[in-house]
Order: sequence, then C-alpha cells, then structure tokens
Amino acid sequence: MAVTSTHEDRRFSEITRTAAQTRVLDAALKLIAEHGVSGTSLQMIADEMGVTKAAGYRQSKTKEEIVIPITEPEMIKLEDAV
Repeated sequence: MAVTSTHEDRRFSEITRTAAQTRVLDAALKLIAEHGVSGTSLQMIADEMGVTKAAGYRQSKTKEEIVIPITEPEMIKLEDAV
C-alpha cells in the first residue's frame, strides 16, 4: 500500500515561501518584536510594508497565518533535535 504525504507530514524545513510572503513575515516579525502579537495589527504590518491593507490580505487573511510561519525557524531546530 502506497503512503502519500500530506501537508501535515511535511517537515517545517521543507516549506517554501514566495518573496511576497517573506516580506510579510519580515515586517510582522519586526513589529511583533516591538509590540507583541496582540499589539500588532494587520494594518500595522501593511503600513510597515508600504502597501494597503487590502494588498496585505492577498498574502495573509489572519494574524495566525503570519504568526505560525514566524515560529518555523525554531520548529526546524526542534525537529532536528528530535
């Protein structure tokens, strides 16, 4: 029986991001470091990137879609340790 890989089976290190997604994450990380997760809004992230909120929504519709990928570098370290 063949086993197919699902999104959940992938290692964090195998996840790739587009340049636009990376820009969102970089801007979000900077703001979250300054203001915390609850103190950072999607509008603030869009402003940091110099785009409209609507343009920002094309990459991420929720803050959760931004916060989770920001944790990936640490998750990669944990995966490697396990």
